[in-house]
Amino acid sequence: MNWLTHHLNGFTRQARHAFPRWAWLRHVGLVVAACLIVHVAALWLAGRPLTCPCGHVSLWQLGQDPAENSQQLADFYSLLHAAFGMLCFVGLSWLRPRWPAIDLCLLTLISSTLWEVAENSRWAIALLSNATNAAPPYHGDSVLNSLADSAFSLIGFALASRLGMRWALAAALALEVFTTLMIHDGIAVAAYRLVRDVF
Repeated sequence: MNWLTHHLNGFTRQARHAFPRWAWLRHVGLVVAACLIVHVAALWLAGRPLTCPCGHVSLWQLGQDPAENSQQLADFYSLLHAAFGMLCFVGLSWLRPRWPAIDLCLLTLISSTLWEVAENSRWAIALLSNATNAAPPYHGDSVLNSLADSAFSLIGFALASRLGMRWALAAALALEVFTTLMIHDGIAVAAYRLVRDVF
């Protein structure tokens, strides 16, 4: 109980305001470069293609060819990544209210990079394949699509910083609902499937 009380005290308003800034976040260029190197290297080692193997590159996946899913620059999943960036802004702004926006933006980039690396592992691709549901089939990202996903997360963060926490939360929810209706997939739906399949 003492352990739990100690950790819960870290989320009090006073503790959140007093938490010191991490010094390494001041090295913006190095953090961004490290994220890009880890991101690209991990996908390359996982055997992910640079661009769509279909032979052409589109700004938005126009058709429903499964071979192009998560291979083009952007698609409906890009909206979910924007929503993720908005949620990162809301959560991190609440957790570390006195930290500068650039620190929170870098943490969003790091979070997105870690997710993209994990998402493109064989284990995650097998779990997210959507073989047994109505969502689009998933066989992993192209490097182009994966990097664009992180970019959309940063765009979502930037938009949220303009909207403020309440409107950002509403916008993220709207993107989640819209995408779920369009492709039968979303952050909540995917989370449910992961929990169901793992446990």
